[in-house]
Amino acid sequence: MVLARTGSSETALGLTQSAGAIGAVAGGVIMSVWGGFKRRVHGILLGWIWSGLIGTALLGLGQDVTVWVPVIFMGSLPFAIMTGSSQAIYQAKVPPDVQGRVFAARRMIAFLTNPLSPLIAGVLADRVLEPVMRTGSNPEKSNNFPTKPSHFPKKYRVPCWASPASDHERVS
Repeated sequence: MVLARTGSSETALGLTQSAGAIGAVAGGVIMSVWGGFKRRVHGILLGWIWSGLIGTALLGLGQDVTVWVPVIFMGSLPFAIMTGSSQAIYQAKVPPDVQGRVFAARRMIAFLTNPLSPLIAGVLADRVLEPVMRTGSNPEKSNNFPTKPSHFPKKYRVPCWASPASDHERVS
């Protein structure tokens, strides 16, 4: 996104990525000094809400580096709080004699998804999104830009109970 919107500016990408890393380190320092929420589950839930609203939503709405840098910094702050809270829950609930096995299994399951994401994203981009947006160089002005679920071919639609389409059509 950053490269696409800045004309492949390495500086813009570097600034944005660095701001995210600095935000994560700052979150770690905050967690180290503060210690986290007394109820650890609040650290996980509020961290996800914070990073979702600030880190994901606002980052996607931003149009240039002056928005992305502070937003990704703020969106990265709760990562250490979420991780620390989660780890504290596991350490408190799992018996010490099996913690190594439980933590290893937990880490393996979490990291198992890492190679799947690029595979799914690549296929989705090449076979679904790019063909839908193929006409015109500016997708917002293209007649094929998917503004509601019915613009996608039926075989790619995802069933859901609520549709973002303005006419609230049901997707199947």
